[in-house]
Amino acid sequence: MQQFVAGKSGLIPALGSIPNGSRAIFAAMFARDSVLPSFCHLEPCLSSSQHPGVIRRRFDSVRSCAEDVVHCRELMMTMKSTGIAILIGLLTVTSAGAAGWSSVHKYVKRSGNCAGQEILASHYSSGKRTASGERFDASGNTAAGRTWPLGTVLTVTNPKNGRSVTVRINDRGPYGIAYQMGARLDLARGAAARIGMHSSQYVCVA
Repeated sequence: MQQFVAGKSGLIPALGSIPNGSRAIFAAMFARDSVLPSFCHLEPCLSSSQHPGVIRRRFDSVRSCAEDVVHCRELMMTMKSTGIAILIGLLTVTSAGAAGWSSVHKYVKRSGNCAGQEILASHYSSGKRTASGERFDASGNTAAGRTWPLGTVLTVTNPKNGRSVTVRINDRGPYGIAYQMGARLDLARGAAARIGMHSSQYVCVA
């Protein structure tokens, strides 16, 4: 009979009564973070008798079950680390958006990957007619700019993924703090989506 002693998460095997080849398994298991799902705990492997220090199952069965628990915990810890990394990435993007134009240059940098001009751009939506007199189409391949004549056709490339879209300048903008902070192009949301642009960023223009 394998002997167990009381521990934080229930019965813990007494190391003195565990065969040498198995001690590493239990040592690794109980060194893990205890805040894990119930299915990653040792208790389901055990079946205590009336005497709290003795289990009914044979040790080899418990050991096999314990190995599965170790694997489960390793998997959960990997998922936990991955989740933290994703969360950090999301917080970075969220911080950039929440900070607004006054702090845009803290989060948005030039890529240095443009063969031609690299400018700061954003995307917009409007219920008004454009400067050219057209009805604004949020899903269209159009853009607003102040440094190009109306009707100018530009090829805009996202340096982060290499995706490009051809847009026509049919409106004026950006204005206000966006322009003051260096934004020179406002893409219609549809055009921005086609190049994978979800917030203000530098783009290549030709």
